[in-house]
Amino acid sequence: MVAVVVVLITVVAAAALVYSGVRQTRIVVGAEPTGQVVSEGLFGANHRYPFDAFGSLTPGGEPQQGLVASAQSAGISMLRYPGGTVANTFRWNRAIGPREDRGCQTGGGDGAPLDSNIGPDEHMALVEQMGAETTMVVNFATATPQEAADWVSYMNAPVGTSPWADLRAEHGHPEPYGVKWWEVGNEPDVGDQAYWMEQDPTILPTEHPERAHKYAYGGTTEFNDQPLTTDCDRRTDAQISDGSPGQVRQVPYAPVAPDPRVMVDGDVWRRVPTLDGAGPDDTVYTLDLETGEVRFGDGVHGSVPPEGSRLTVSYTSGPHAGYVDFVRAMKEADPDIRVCSSYQGGPFLEAIGQDPAFDCQVSHPYTWIVSPMNAAQTHDHVMMGSDWQAAHVAREQAEIRRTAGRDIPLLVSEYGASPVPGFQTWEEPGGDYLTSVSPALYVATQLAAFAEGGIPAALKHSLVDVPDDHNGDSTSTNLGSRNVAIFSSSPDFAPSPTALVLQMLSPLAGQEVLESTVENGPRRVSAAGQYGALVTLATRTGDNLTLTVVNRDLERDVEAELTLPDGYRRGEVATLDAPHFDSVTDVGIVTDTLSFDADTPRRVFPAHSVTTMTLKKVSP
Repeated sequence: MVAVVVVLITVVAAAALVYSGVRQTRIVVGAEPTGQVVSEGLFGANHRYPFDAFGSLTPGGEPQQGLVASAQSAGISMLRYPGGTVANTFRWNRAIGPREDRGCQTGGGDGAPLDSNIGPDEHMALVEQMGAETTMVVNFATATPQEAADWVSYMNAPVGTSPWADLRAEHGHPEPYGVKWWEVGNEPDVGDQAYWMEQDPTILPTEHPERAHKYAYGGTTEFNDQPLTTDCDRRTDAQISDGSPGQVRQVPYAPVAPDPRVMVDGDVWRRVPTLDGAGPDDTVYTLDLETGEVRFGDGVHGSVPPEGSRLTVSYTSGPHAGYVDFVRAMKEADPDIRVCSSYQGGPFLEAIGQDPAFDCQVSHPYTWIVSPMNAAQTHDHVMMGSDWQAAHVAREQAEIRRTAGRDIPLLVSEYGASPVPGFQTWEEPGGDYLTSVSPALYVATQLAAFAEGGIPAALKHSLVDVPDDHNGDSTSTNLGSRNVAIFSSSPDFAPSPTALVLQMLSPLAGQEVLESTVENGPRRVSAAGQYGALVTLATRTGDNLTLTVVNRDLERDVEAELTLPDGYRRGEVATLDAPHFDSVTDVGIVTDTLSFDADTPRRVFPAHSVTTMTLKKVSP
């Protein structure tokens, strides 16, 4: 389940920076590697396909060069496609080939119709120009393991080994894309993304472990009085008949077990094998049990549902395949890929146990922001949330290892500090808090924990901001709130402070992690709780050692002694510099040379800052 941290601050109290004891704060860096290496995949972003991928591609499907340059500067290493909630019902094979021949998409939220302008090939053109990799989310809600396996073949099979690979070559890309990471669905543990698994989406996963078992191994679900909508538009209002002859409708979650009940304004109509012999007043329909397609009469052969009537269906959905079926089909297409479960939490782990099909797991460790909080209170809430979420991910790793009996990669395919989607009462403190330095400190804290924990990939939500011409709702387009993105919207694609943090930390990719600890570190105490001011990450490559220090206190500098391995005294320092913790403008990276001549070097780390010190080992 998406981990939620909610702190409602109702008392405004003075915050303080409190030191433990009277000793000097000390940062200690060990000389021996921990065995972890900073994965290149940590510096990724969740991305979404609608609206020309949020304007990241031109209307003609070409990557926007301004975004490519900004992403390269920040070191963006991985993009997720086709997104999160919007990916749940995405039909990939409708989004390839000539654009004029492509089919419709249906948003995974309220089911609004979307176009297929940005398909896998357009997405990969953006990825390749950035010099990045990708992770892809397959449709678990309305597709099949075979459809997912065909997608793997389209992306990864060599020409001549699969008709899908040959089709990819016809579309202009003979070489396989080589997509390694795949996810089966997006957040199926969340009620409104349960789809065929749950009749009542308000039931929490912990209250209904049967849903986790269905996700793991498949099954059936009975639905009563479900809207009978169309293939492209599955919003509730689409169940209303427009009175036209020959209406074609879609049962939401095919296949359909025998003996369904299709109703028009509550009256049950009769299923027939063909409309050819029906009279004009016969209240009949045809239904393809495999595809879920329903056809009504044209007024000559079969009656037309009256205009304004409500079309519904009661039926048993299934049998559906489960995660393990997707894994086996997809890995048969390419044994070298990793296929991740996206069902988070203990119920899935209990259901899957030590099944050898369990290949990798997804986590979405968000810190959610809820009213009422001002900017300073929000900062403290978010910093505490970063610690909670880092610990949560570590617990997830341990629980997966314990349950599965082996190491299973944990992919963080979405994370960030964000207002709850659709939570209308929250207003951004200061107007621009989410684009300020404070969320950038959150990202730096998370990346340090992910690097130390051996996370293979982490994708900040999201790459590009909500288009300026959209009001930013949380419907099927899943646009969410503004200002949570790494870059502003088209055409500027201006870097946020978070982009600057990624620019500072992405060069650490490939470096081995060293143990680093903060001794006697100060803690910021606020009305909501307390947290350590300093977070560190130490890495090494060759003769270079980099110490990253995040000072999360919003107003106080921290001086610390540095205990470093022998020989590291000189190098360069870079600091994310800003006037205030909630600054949006006047934020930059300041660089300088660095020399430690004292036996016990010290360094002052400014308030609300990220500092990287890269030291070269010098022989005595």
